[in-house]
Amino acid sequence: MIQRYENLLVVLSRNHLQYILVGGLAVALMSIRGRPFDIFTLMRGHTYHDLLAYSRTQAVSGAEIRYLGLEGLILLKSPWDQEKDQLGVAVLRRLKDQEE
Repeated sequence: MIQRYENLLVVLSRNHLQYILVGGLAVALMSIRGRPFDIFTLMRGHTYHDLLAYSRTQAVSGAEIRYLGLEGLILLKSPWDQEKDQLGVAVLRRLKDQEE
């Protein structure tokens, strides 16, 4: 899925725009099954600067793509009570445990 957005992400990075990839595309960048692309200025009460500490980078076509790591994705999904969100949090926590 990342290939569909690769050109956009490379242009954003090469033009030094500050962003953090979140949601399914961040997951896809970590080689896990993904969902739609999210661009935001405020995500569930968190700003870009709040989430920066939870972000990671990965080189794609010679550009550094910034995405929200597992800990940040867990932070954003944890407050939601919907079953699908809680299942997602459980999967993300297992992946984080495997990463450590």
